[in-house]
Amino acid sequence: MELGASMSGLGGSSDCGVDSRELNFLILHSLLNGPCEKTARELLREMQDKKLLPSQYDWNGDTSYPSYLQLSRKFSRLPPDYLRSLLNEVLSQDQLRGNSLLNI
Repeated sequence: MELGASMSGLGGSSDCGVDSRELNFLILHSLLNGPCEKTARELLREMQDKKLLPSQYDWNGDTSYPSYLQLSRKFSRLPPDYLRSLLNEVLSQDQLRGNSLLNI
């Protein structure tokens, strides 16, 4: 399987049930806390401009798009390396394929 082959687009859900906006948030959260802060900030601008981060709904059913800062406060329990932890968990459950994400 090629990388990203199962994703239906950056703004929706994939066929495996993973919300792409949540995945975008986790990627951004990881990058903003890593060595490529300048690149991550540019990605943040683009994701916010294109509304590619998680949205929320009010009691009227109206959609709003919180900023990354608002989302990071809402999900403050997630450590900066949360995405890496999730991927390590996936790899540990699938020991037959080795220790590389590219072998999945």
